[in-house]
Amino acid sequence: MKRFFWRLYVMWLRKRGPKVAARAVLYCNEKLRLHILRAFGASIGPGTHIRTPMHIMGRYEDFAHLEIGAHTYVGPDCIFDLCDDITIGDRAAVSARCSFVTHMNVGAGSLADVYPSTTGKVRVGD
Repeated sequence: MKRFFWRLYVMWLRKRGPKVAARAVLYCNEKLRLHILRAFGASIGPGTHIRTPMHIMGRYEDFAHLEIGAHTYVGPDCIFDLCDDITIGDRAAVSARCSFVTHMNVGAGSLADVYPSTTGKVRVGD
């Protein structure tokens, strides 16, 4: 019965968009969080645990830039910046409050000439 309501919730989130889904994964149930992430394009391996809260920022088209391997632990209060790919391997452990930052942008001020916007991939091995 729970999965039925989860499907309805994901359908509602799809209508609202990925930005609302990013807020939904912040404090929801762990299994529902994995279900939402997969529904929006993230690749999450079996046996993976992602603790609450989980912050997603950056690109809000989908969560396809996120790939987490099997049997991986992600501690609470981690930040995932999905402007570029974030790959975490199998059987990895990510401590609490880690930040995966994939872009740099100083805004539209005078520093933009010196430091242009850049993106880059983040990879954590097995």
